[in-house]
Amino acid sequence: MAWIEEKTITLAGDRPVVIRTARPADARALRDFQLRVFADSEYMIHRPQEYQRSVRDEKRILRAKYESPNQLYLAAESGGAMVALLTSRVDLRQRVSHTIFMGLAVDREWRGQRLGEALMRLFIGWAQSVEDLRRIELNVTDGNAAALRLYKKLGFQEEGRRQGAICFGHEDYRDDIIMCRHLQRQIKPLADPAALDLESEHGP
Repeated sequence: MAWIEEKTITLAGDRPVVIRTARPADARALRDFQLRVFADSEYMIHRPQEYQRSVRDEKRILRAKYESPNQLYLAAESGGAMVALLTSRVDLRQRVSHTIFMGLAVDREWRGQRLGEALMRLFIGWAQSVEDLRRIELNVTDGNAAALRLYKKLGFQEEGRRQGAICFGHEDYRDDIIMCRHLQRQIKPLADPAALDLESEHGP
């Protein structure tokens, strides 16, 4: 079973946020959060009308993640509302199962407060503890400067581009950037996000 110990961090304005493993009971809140983010984020690929998963579908997916030893969903919530989500998946084919793919979404109101960084630090620390994992891979749209800064800060490097793979409107084609962070067992784990000065910098 993949899970992390629940953490509480304090962001700018003394707003507490709880970061924890997402559970099957979060299915409706998770679905509503994703629909909201798809509607108000400039860089998400999904549009709200394209998102077809039901609450039952989300519950089934969350149960599978919760029971898997090498996949993890992290939820951040404040005042009982979900404000950020980190998802991950592993390809079950043996020869590529050492790579875990991750995605990150933060509610518009909570962006720029390093909440995304806190989630990713916890996720990377967990991934480093999983024996079979060697790589974290993610995709980011060219032009998403805040996300690119964060990923590079946390040790991700660009591995390639799918040129013009994403279309945001008439003749607005942008590259899909593939980034990777290699997991090396000998390196010191990243700092606990609860110990960070999350008011000292701005970022996702």
